[in-house]
Amino acid sequence: MHDFFRPRDAVFDIPSRAYALLIDGAGSEFVLFDAVNADYFDRTYAVSGPLPQPGSWRNHVDGAPIYAIEINASDAGGEWLAKYPHDALPEWSQIELVPDDKGEAAVYNSIAGPPRRARISVRPASNKLARMLALATDLAPDVRPEDEIELALPASPIEHIFALDVGQGSANALVAAAGKVVAYVDLGAGVLADVGTWPPSMRGICLLHDPPVILTHWHYDHFHAANIYPAAQGMTWIAALQTLGPGPQSAMASAIGTTGKLMVWSGGGILSAGKVDLERCVGPATNQNRSGMAVWVRGEPVSTRFCCPETQVIVTFQRFAQPRQLPAPSPLTTAAMHRVRLRRSRARAPRASRSPTAITTATRIRWQSRSRVSQTQTGKLAPPRPVSMRGAPRFATRSWAGPKVSATFA
Repeated sequence: MHDFFRPRDAVFDIPSRAYALLIDGAGSEFVLFDAVNADYFDRTYAVSGPLPQPGSWRNHVDGAPIYAIEINASDAGGEWLAKYPHDALPEWSQIELVPDDKGEAAVYNSIAGPPRRARISVRPASNKLARMLALATDLAPDVRPEDEIELALPASPIEHIFALDVGQGSANALVAAAGKVVAYVDLGAGVLADVGTWPPSMRGICLLHDPPVILTHWHYDHFHAANIYPAAQGMTWIAALQTLGPGPQSAMASAIGTTGKLMVWSGGGILSAGKVDLERCVGPATNQNRSGMAVWVRGEPVSTRFCCPETQVIVTFQRFAQPRQLPAPSPLTTAAMHRVRLRRSRARAPRASRSPTAITTATRIRWQSRSRVSQTQTGKLAPPRPVSMRGAPRFATRSWAGPKVSATFA
């Protein structure tokens, strides 16, 4: 496991140059880069030399100085983001950094922080350099046939789904009879500035039956619990084919590939096994939230369905005496979403006229039982009425009927 995933309090040197992939962001609110020390990368692959073999960076990343670089409008980055919003930044970039306690960027050499601050300058990587970075970090060597992936998915009927309280992250357990955990959908935790949201009551995760981990996408807060409990890295991981950054994302892929088994799904449409369906999201490849996988868990026909916004996990509840009721929150059932806060309000009996869809990742939404919103390729919020958006994922038209719920993305 790379040292980036271990707590470190010592002061570290900020690199003067970094190569990075833009992995997350929202307008002028924040951006996040997955980065590596440029000098280290240049010593490994000469830019004037031949192109690297696909995926070969995984042989080098464990010894590389890697970083997460975040600029947030709420934390000294507002003026910078007003000039350079997320959509105006290149996918692959070369970043120049100057240490400055009042700088706009938070530079992390550990997923648990604390960061150092710096002033940064971002420019697009040259075509040759971008091609080298994309090839070196390519997941193609880990692509597996669909029939092999199907065999790795749980075959047992799913009786319960638990959304685990892991703080500001995503982790969901699929549970069969007798409490047997047969799979996890994401295994995340709070990271970077949100690392303190990890609940102190969490004492471990169940790996007794070697459950596979279905990784919906490669953001840190969807896999970091496997660094808190490293034994989870030894499981089978099923992930979508996405472009990875040369920093912590590649380091995590390396850890899984070395300790466990990484199975990458490169297909589209739906892949089904037992009661679990994987559905490939159809958003732009440069948006990891929109280009990963959605996970459907199928049970007996009931009227209550629930979609966890942003986590891309759609759950069919089977065990409620009254479908309109949700259990009181507890450490095992409190939903912990990716940049989302959920709160319950007084339940209302579902009516045929209400057919909400709660699948969206707009920056801020109100999610309630009277509205229908759809997730499109751009991730924009659709009008609050039944609509059929061209190019929308198939799961965007499925519905949930139950108590009024509000969701606000931070």
